[in-house]
Amino acid sequence: MELTGTTYDWKRDEYKDIEFSDKKQYGLIAQEVEKVIPEIVNISESNEYSLNYIGLIPVLIEAIKEQQNQIVTLNNKISDLTLKNVASENILGNSKTYFSSNYPNPFETETKIDFFVEQNVKDAKVVIYDSNGSTITKYDIKERNVKASLVISKRNLNSGMYFYTLITDNIVVGTKKMIVK
Repeated sequence: MELTGTTYDWKRDEYKDIEFSDKKQYGLIAQEVEKVIPEIVNISESNEYSLNYIGLIPVLIEAIKEQQNQIVTLNNKISDLTLKNVASENILGNSKTYFSSNYPNPFETETKIDFFVEQNVKDAKVVIYDSNGSTITKYDIKERNVKASLVISKRNLNSGMYFYTLITDNIVVGTKKMIVK
């Protein structure tokens, strides 16, 4: 947040011996970057600044991953709130089936999903899909009329983003995202 993308033109008149492009350039101000990521800033003996833009790539990748984790967390919270509203409406119609976002999310070893499946449901399962929509694994839910938890272990999953869906009597109750570290 402390860096600002900018445009500039090379000082071609001052550096005639260097064949700088005459096209507008896009970049960062090295003095600003120095305050945030000093490791990628180079200062010459003549006090001229330059940036190692390639060194910025891993920082950007990690920032994108962190942002993606935040997006998944917020989407799951929105989904939980939506399901609570639906559950409140369904209670009036005598339907109480629900499931929570997994926690922790993201996770490294295992995660839990809380759920409640009504007594009259014949078939209930949680299906985990990869980001391509391929089924990774299925968990049959036998518990009825009691709040229960499903524990999912990383051992069957590679690092990445997955989706899980609660299906009761061939009806999708909902789908949520989880991230495996």
